[in-house]
Amino acid sequence: MSLSWHALRPTDGKSAGGLNDQLTDYEWNELLTPGSKLYERWTAQVDAAAASLKKLQDAGIPVLWRPYPELNGKNFWWAGRKGNRGSVALYRQLFDRMVNHDGVRNLVWIWTAAPPGFGPNANGSLFDFFPGLLYTDALSLKDPQLSWRADATLASMAVGKPIGVELSAIPTPDIAQQKWSWFLLAPDPTPSPEKDQALRALYGDARVITRTDSQTNRDAAR
Repeated sequence: MSLSWHALRPTDGKSAGGLNDQLTDYEWNELLTPGSKLYERWTAQVDAAAASLKKLQDAGIPVLWRPYPELNGKNFWWAGRKGNRGSVALYRQLFDRMVNHDGVRNLVWIWTAAPPGFGPNANGSLFDFFPGLLYTDALSLKDPQLSWRADATLASMAVGKPIGVELSAIPTPDIAQQKWSWFLLAPDPTPSPEKDQALRALYGDARVITRTDSQTNRDAAR
C-alpha cells in the first residue's frame, strides 16, 4: 500500500496547499516547541493518523509512507523552510512521534522531493532539505527533467537505498535512460486511446520491468 500524507494545517485545520497558507514565523516556532498549544494540536493530528496506520500494522500490511512531500518546494505549509528549525526539523519530529512515541513500525519512509531550481521562487536544493539516512528508507523525485541526471544526484544521497520517480503524466520510454528502482504514475481519470498507446510504449520498452496491481496507480521497477 502506498500513501502520501498531505497533513492539514495544524493552526486551523485548513487545506494543506497554497502559497497563502504558510505559517508565520511565530506559529512555526510554536509548532516545534514541545508543550506549546500548537505543538499539542500537532501531536493530536499525528496520533490520529498513527492510529489508522496501526490498524494496517495489526493486519500485517506494510505501507509505503510519503509524509510531508516536496519538503524543498513552495506549495505546502510544511515546505521551503531552511535551517536547523526548518522543514527538516518538522519531518524528523514527525518520524520521532510516529515511530518512538506511537510505535508505528510498518512504514517504509519515502522522502519525496520536488525538482530543485534557481532563483528566489524556485524549489530549494535537495541537500538542504534531506532529513538524513536515519529518517528515510527510500528517496523519490517528482516529475524530473530528463536533461538532468536526477537519478545520479539522488543515488549519491541515498547511499544504496532505493530511489524512485513520481510522475504526473505518462512519460516517454526515455525515462528508462535514468536508473530508477520504481516509478509511480498518478491516477488518470480521463483515459483515451492515445494514452493507452503511450502506456503500451512505456511498458513495452525492454528497459522497463512491469508489475501490475488492482489499483489505479501503476508502478514499474527497472
